[in-house]
Amino acid sequence: DRERCLPPPSREDECKKKGWNWDPDRERCLPPTPEPCTGGKVRVDGRCVCPGDTVEKQGRCVPTEVIPAVPECTGGAIRKGRCICPDGFEPRQTGPNAFRCVATVTCGGGTVRDGKCACPKGQEIRQVGANAFRCVPTEVTPPIPECSGGSIRNGKCACPDGFEPRQTGPNAFRCTPRKIPKLPRPLCPKGSSWNEQYKKCLPVLQ
Repeated sequence: DRERCLPPPSREDECKKKGWNWDPDRERCLPPTPEPCTGGKVRVDGRCVCPGDTVEKQGRCVPTEVIPAVPECTGGAIRKGRCICPDGFEPRQTGPNAFRCVATVTCGGGTVRDGKCACPKGQEIRQVGANAFRCVPTEVTPPIPECSGGSIRNGKCACPDGFEPRQTGPNAFRCTPRKIPKLPRPLCPKGSSWNEQYKKCLPVLQ
């Protein structure tokens, strides 16, 4: 038979059939030379892998991203891993990873609402510092009176000389001529009488 006439395979043929390399000098079969690892990988058990604390990303070994713990944020909200407080408040650290929103505005006698000082009814806000406020009683400003024929001075109706204000309504005044009281007629010496025209005593004509 033809198959019986074929020579047995040589060691070199058996070596190449397995995919190994034949060394003719030493006449021995050598394992294939592995391709070098790239991208920062190392060979482990014949495989290229990324070392510890790294992960493969786009063919390269990059450090593993450490995701920080979500902080506690009392009175606020967590946004992008940070404690965000409402207007007028700021985060104050109360623990290793805990925060509390505290008011940056002080409001003596009132309360802080949405970052603003709110006072009780009958009181108004008065600023006493850069970011400090105090609630004080509301000052009632009397209405400006009406002054016909005159002018308002220091909240009162002022009339020209010879006139005086006369109230004509709840908060209305009118300037009217000032009444000059009549002086009693002076007593004249005997033999004279008071002359209204000359405003003096004149001798009585016999």
